[in-house]
Amino acid sequence: MPRGTVTCAACSATVAAAGEVCPRCGLRHTPSPDGSDRLDLPLLLAGAVPATTAARAAAVVVDVLIGLLLLGAAAVLLAAAGAPPAAVAVGGVAVVAVHAAAVWAVQARTGRTAGKLALGLRAVDRFTGLPPGRRGAPVDRWASVTVLDVRAGRDPTATVAEPTLQRLARVAEGGFAPPRTAAAPVPAQVAAPAPRPSAPPAVIVLDDGQRVEVRSVALLGRRPQPRPDEEVEVLVSMDDFARSVSKTHARLRWDGQVGWVVDRGSTNGTAVEHATGRRTVGQDVEEQVLPGQQVHLGRRSFVLEVASPVSGGPA
Repeated sequence: MPRGTVTCAACSATVAAAGEVCPRCGLRHTPSPDGSDRLDLPLLLAGAVPATTAARAAAVVVDVLIGLLLLGAAAVLLAAAGAPPAAVAVGGVAVVAVHAAAVWAVQARTGRTAGKLALGLRAVDRFTGLPPGRRGAPVDRWASVTVLDVRAGRDPTATVAEPTLQRLARVAEGGFAPPRTAAAPVPAQVAAPAPRPSAPPAVIVLDDGQRVEVRSVALLGRRPQPRPDEEVEVLVSMDDFARSVSKTHARLRWDGQVGWVVDRGSTNGTAVEHATGRRTVGQDVEEQVLPGQQVHLGRRSFVLEVASPVSGGPA
């Protein structure tokens, strides 16, 4: 290894020097006061707070105490029923095994156990920000797990910073790069029906700051594609590392005064934010969207605005 370089403790890639960002996984290596290289949380977990050793230990104690209570209750019930000592012992072992399996399964699916829930902790994969899951070898799966204090910081399973996900998506495609600015170019456009000359255009303002002007019809999704013979003015690609947004998630039609959004059979649905709460948009059924209202597409969202007369949009 060249002098002055370090090895990433998470993915084993070569990092130019301590304090630099790993080109493979995006982890930053920060020199500690004793000269060693400390591994920070990855970009995906920005805003999250690692759980302290004491909190993690307390969560384990709570889970163990629950198991002991279940064991004691089972033993008392079996003894009261007149079961022989051997049967009581076998029943106790069965209760402990079932409790351990339940704790493992629930933590794999949700990142939490009863102890973690009580202490406000959650176990997540540091490279996806999601619960560990149940796929793959247990050693490989749990080796990348970190425990977070979701009361003191962000819970990545509930809120994922989209600019962070965009950076991680580019890392996965072959290199670390700065986040795309709000002035990034809009995806390719296709032929569109002629708009009414007197109708002011609308602006789709995505939650990452990107602004897309639309005068007639727009398709939104990770990689939106029109149906055969469907006339669409603009295709709006929405980066979503968590894949909560479908490839062709929704269609927005602007009539010059209000918008009309329709779900295109997405996995996680489309909803319009109203004063009384969110209203789910039906598949292939148009829902009115007034300027200023927020529309949710999976974990992503946008707000519809009316373009300024001096916005300089395309004619």
